[in-house]
Amino acid sequence: AFPDVSSTQVKVILKAPGMTPEEVESRIVAPIEVEMLGIPRQKMLRSVSKYGIFDVTIDFEDGTDLYWARQQVAERLANIQGDLPQGLSGGMAPITTPL
Repeated sequence: AFPDVSSTQVKVILKAPGMTPEEVESRIVAPIEVEMLGIPRQKMLRSVSKYGIFDVTIDFEDGTDLYWARQQVAERLANIQGDLPQGLSGGMAPITTPL
């Protein structure tokens, strides 16, 4: 058996129909990134904005419980839901391994 070398990672994917990458970045990604930066044990946060869709990936320190990390992200998404544009769909991606 091999040791688990995968990092704890949570990904959020949202669809924003009709929005340009610039609109997605300013109206959706920026507020979400600011909210997520307060999560403890976070190692890296990165995002990609495209036409009508974006994803944010948050990597956590080694040993961080995946379910705890997902709960932290879910709580912060709920905190800013009212500040985001209407018509968004999606949310946290299913649990997968980055390998």
